Parts: sequence; C-alpha cells; structure tokens
Amino acid sequence: IKPKFTKKLANVNVKEKEKAVLLCELSKENTKVTWKKNGKEIKSDSHLKIVADMKVHRVIIENVTLEDIGKYSCATGDVSTSATLSVEEIKPEFTKKLVNIKVKEKEKAVLLCELSKENTKVIWKKNGKEIRSDSHLKIVADMKVHQLIIENVTLEDTGEYSCVAGDVSTSATLSVEGMVACILKLVVFR
Repeated sequence: IKPKFTKKLANVNVKEKEKAVLLCELSKENTKVTWKKNGKEIKSDSHLKIVADMKVHRVIIENVTLEDIGKYSCATGDVSTSATLSVEEIKPEFTKKLVNIKVKEKEKAVLLCELSKENTKVIWKKNGKEIRSDSHLKIVADMKVHQLIIENVTLEDTGEYSCVAGDVSTSATLSVEGMVACILKLVVFR
C-alpha cells in the first residue's frame, strides 16, 4: 500500500525571531520524504531542522527571518502536500535617539543613533532633504548603530538632522559656533 498524507501541511504565520513548525503526517511509518522550499530541495542545517518521527514529519525553524518566507512542500512517491510560511516583520525602533550637539567651526561632529534591529536601511536628512556620503560627510552603519560624521564643520552645516527608518525617525540640531575674528584697531593719535 502506497503511503498517503493523513495530515497535510497547514499555512503558518509567525513573527520574525519566533519559531516556525511545518508538520504533516503519513499513513505509513518511516517513509522517506523530500522537503522543498519554493521548489528547491532543503536539508537540515544550523538554521532549519528536518525531523522524522514514525509517521510525523516536521520542518522546525528557530529564530525565523524574512528569508524563510516561502512555499514549503513534503513529498513521497507521487503524493505531496504544501503550505506557505509567512513571516511578519518586526518594525525597528530607535533604542538610542539623536541628541542636539554644539561644535566649533573646523571641529568634527558625530550624530549617532541606534536601532532595535540590525542592518536596517536608514535615510539621513538635513532640514528635511535627503543627504548622502561625500567628501565632507560620512554615513556609517554598523549592525544597529548609525552615524553621520561631519569632518571640518562649517557654519553651513548648522541645521536639523534626522535619521529615518521606515515610519520611525529621530531628529536633532547641530549648532556650529563661528570662530571669533579678532579685530585689532590701530588708533593713531595725532
């Protein structure tokens, strides 16, 4: 008797970083099955475990990421079952916000903020307009920390800077103090 699925895969919806379990059951014990994700065969690795226990077959994913989204299928012989794994993205939040800073002309200014999520794409703005790295300012992203570094600050750098990640943002003001020019007045007495 050919094995058949007595319990088919069901769609699974989890949040990022949660555990996902895709489970099906066959009519025969110890049946060899092939698991696929989006049509490509998958095997157990450090992120995903394929477990067979008598008639029950599972794919277990700890710490789910957005890359795990897809259609999973389990097949044996000419029978198969499939389901979709959906992953709800955790929105990033600022765990460390930008703070107002005051620097003197020609000094270096560093605006720094930190997000709850690694490798989040951010946009830096000055007075509402998007800015990019150039010879004067450098945008640095390292895991959760995002920095805007301005070398050799000028009075034109004064303004409100913001870091935007999706629908959350943080803003701060950069104040630049000009160099006080010393004017010597030579008074000539007659």
